[in-house]
Amino acid sequence: MLENDRKENFRDRDEKCSFYYRVGACRHGEACEKKHMPPVRSYSVLIKNLYFFPSHNPECTMTELAIQEHLELFYEDFFTEISITYGYIIDMVIALNISDHLLGNIYIKFSREEEAIKCVEKLNTRFYADRLICVELCHVDNLKKACCKEFENLECLRAGFCNFIHRAKISQELLDELYDAQEIMYEMKNRLS
Repeated sequence: MLENDRKENFRDRDEKCSFYYRVGACRHGEACEKKHMPPVRSYSVLIKNLYFFPSHNPECTMTELAIQEHLELFYEDFFTEISITYGYIIDMVIALNISDHLLGNIYIKFSREEEAIKCVEKLNTRFYADRLICVELCHVDNLKKACCKEFENLECLRAGFCNFIHRAKISQELLDELYDAQEIMYEMKNRLS
């Protein structure tokens, strides 16, 4: 019996953690019995717990409109800075979840692995709102699959504690503006080089 328990325990530690590989974060963190092997190369980065949602503060008195404006101003500022400084952004997602391992996480998929690596190397030395930015490469290659489908259909029963990303809603108008501006900027860069 003891032999079987040891084999089972060994197998668990050898098994990859599906949440770590699919979402870039696991609620068990370092205590997880399954493997969390960070990638050496990736198109995607995870910036941990950077965005603070005002609505997560129980004393928040902001209106929903003001909270959305706060989010979109941050998104615009961060997207622009990352795109100009590190590389062409394919997708950027802010996690709305309230569980510690996803709270305020930002996921960015770049067009090239080199851009993601540059982002990790340079952004880890910077501060935002008096906090050191913690960024790492992540296995998430398809942000759409990492997001909770039930949440997007307004059907998630786990609320903010879901282990899949609850993608913060950014207006289509702002997204179009940011991606169009990025496209023009990179077209100009390519012409000049």
